[in-house]
Amino acid sequence: MIRKITLMFLLSALLVMPLQAQDSEANPLLRLLALIPNSPDARQTMISYADYRALESIRGIDTPTKQDFDDRTDLGGQWIAATMGLSGGMPLQNLFLFFEDMPDLVGFSFFDIDRTMVFGEPPSMGNILEGDFDAERIGAALSARDFTENDFDGVPVWCGANGCENGVETDLANRNPGNPFGGDLGRSEPVGVVSDSLLVNSASDGVVRTLINTYQGEFRSLADTDDYAAIAEALADTGTIAQALFLNPQELSLSDPAILLGANASPEQIEAIREQLLTDEPNKLAPYSAIAFADVGTENEQLAVIALAYADAENAEAAAQEVTTRLENFTSFRTRQPFSDVLENASATIREPAVYISENGSAVALIAVSYPLPSNEPQEGGARYQSSGLLYRYFISEVYSRSFYIVGTDFE
Repeated sequence: MIRKITLMFLLSALLVMPLQAQDSEANPLLRLLALIPNSPDARQTMISYADYRALESIRGIDTPTKQDFDDRTDLGGQWIAATMGLSGGMPLQNLFLFFEDMPDLVGFSFFDIDRTMVFGEPPSMGNILEGDFDAERIGAALSARDFTENDFDGVPVWCGANGCENGVETDLANRNPGNPFGGDLGRSEPVGVVSDSLLVNSASDGVVRTLINTYQGEFRSLADTDDYAAIAEALADTGTIAQALFLNPQELSLSDPAILLGANASPEQIEAIREQLLTDEPNKLAPYSAIAFADVGTENEQLAVIALAYADAENAEAAAQEVTTRLENFTSFRTRQPFSDVLENASATIREPAVYISENGSAVALIAVSYPLPSNEPQEGGARYQSSGLLYRYFISEVYSRSFYIVGTDFE
């Protein structure tokens, strides 16, 4: 049974009881984290995850076909609405070209992909794709583009005519946005066929090899760590994970609010943050080792979730309460809109703060906003169908605009 501790326990002694470890087969987020090494470089970058089948399940729709988009069926429209709140995984700016061109270019279609994870920094970001793949079809499509098969520690890796080490080279004359592996820049990036359900890719052959070696157990992965694993478990316990974003906690430091808040903040706002969050000791947020935002669905509602990992339950409890209070009082520097207005417009409520205790001893502070599942009925005027995941997208927009100071802490 899942164990969540509400902050009512702050008034009583904490009883910590370990949970059964989750099977990675039942937790796709944990499963893909098992390919990313637990290295300083990986932990310091954003890790972005999207699960298309989960998105459909939460929405209550089937997986469409290309014909649904050609014929403008209800299912096609509902699927597009489901992805309007998508801010994770493989970029989908060339989605319709993926429908048209991907099978010929890479040997599989977009809807053969169940979920994706992206991490690292340009130009050598790593991509992990999980789904239903045919190695022979992939090989045939890539061979037709002058790719050759190479052996990376027992895994076939297809590289362009200029070699595995030159996947970062751009060739705008051969630009093809229908190719998800660097096609928008005309690259011939290495693609590793790890299994019939798993592909890895990067412009860097070194990143591809590292992903393969981590999968093979040569390096400790993020799924093997206490904090990332605990967050993945906590989110899966909350509901079905449609998407998630892990951030480097140091990027959210309030040691210098001007750096965190960037150009969006005035001197008066910076000073207000100093006074509100840094000078009042009870309101300080203890440093956490990992943080993630997630878009989660249940049978009855959508959840936009903030998860903070701690080594102990006491700090996690205090953090869950503190961030909840900050969220209740939050006003965006980006929109100048109080979060209370956002809640009202979305018919949303902030859940009671909670803490998840992992079997490995880590504690995860959970701050969640719940709101109704989107309707699959056509709307009158405006967009044809109501979008999914809009409050998660709101959270991510605040993070990207450097306005989300509520998760800022004074890292030393």
